[in-house]
Amino acid sequence: MLATTKVLLVEDESELRELYTELLSIEYAVDVAKDGEEGIGMLPRGKYDVVLLDMMMPKLDGVGFLTRKKDMPDVISVPVIVMSNLRQDEVVKICFELGAKYYIQKADITPDKIISIIAEIISKK
Repeated sequence: MLATTKVLLVEDESELRELYTELLSIEYAVDVAKDGEEGIGMLPRGKYDVVLLDMMMPKLDGVGFLTRKKDMPDVISVPVIVMSNLRQDEVVKICFELGAKYYIQKADITPDKIISIIAEIISKK
């Protein structure tokens, strides 16, 4: 992958933020937001290729992030991978209706899986 591929990681749990940042930084340029409000503020300025979005966060959750992103014409096409422990079909459906490209259960996430999904998204651009 090109180091110029930019990923915005939006995750409130500090241990997961550090882990994902370390893993993703091997392949990509990674910016980090510690909650949805910070992430949505960073999104239009960063020229990101993909967003890795936690669902349950303070200030602005994943659904709120996706809702606000949908109303931002300059970034509406930036693909979003949602990560969550929620297994509610209705929440998953809402995320896809709001433009999420993937919805991954955190229990099923491996570093290789995240890297391969990001690579797949980037290859389709």
